[in-house]
Amino acid sequence: LPKGSGMGTSSILGAAMLACMARVTGRPIQQDDLISRTLLLEQIMGTGGGWQDQVGGIVGGVKLLRTRPGPDQTPSIHWSAFDLSAKSDLRGRCLLYFTGIKRMARDILQNVVHRYLARDGEVLSIVERLKAGAEQLKRDMDAGDPQATARRIEEYWQLKRAIDPGSTNPRIEALLRPINRYLDARLLPGAGGGGFVFMIAKDPDAARRIRQQLNRNPTNALARFFDFEVDPDGLKVTTL
Repeated sequence: LPKGSGMGTSSILGAAMLACMARVTGRPIQQDDLISRTLLLEQIMGTGGGWQDQVGGIVGGVKLLRTRPGPDQTPSIHWSAFDLSAKSDLRGRCLLYFTGIKRMARDILQNVVHRYLARDGEVLSIVERLKAGAEQLKRDMDAGDPQATARRIEEYWQLKRAIDPGSTNPRIEALLRPINRYLDARLLPGAGGGGFVFMIAKDPDAARRIRQQLNRNPTNALARFFDFEVDPDGLKVTTL
């Protein structure tokens, strides 16, 4: 993945390195320990991330994570249905586009955490709505309702923009403006501000039009589409 992609690459790469070193040194590491050690690594590096990104890479599938308050952030994992089979309604509608705009998540994360620790009323309200939205999104996915799933993802994008305006910028908005009419949902994964944009088109024909538009007018030389899939397996360490 490109640097500054917003795909949780630092946490996932950190988890992969720790798992590899555990295998090389003959010290098996359990999943919960790998998750917590990756968080510690992220804090040592000063990136401010690692609270949940690594779980996305370590554990396969689409899942809802819950943790208890406090420094022990051992998540409970609840898998959800996200059908991308050939007969799925979403198969031909999901798009993943690298904007070519690199950014550091640290600045956005620090701003959000600062406002949260300051007990900013707006941020506290948005956090509660984000949690409720995640729970509802899982229910919508489990019910096999693609339109409700798209609505929930779009709501999440609007809340991200509200909690920190740095989640988007004029270049991102200019990229989305010509294709918004073809979209049911859009979202910049991670902290936002650049990297990838995930989109759910209104239908396969709308997805085709979006591809044509962005391929014809890329944001820069690095911008391009990536194939979108959900990894069912998660982290695997192979000894050669």
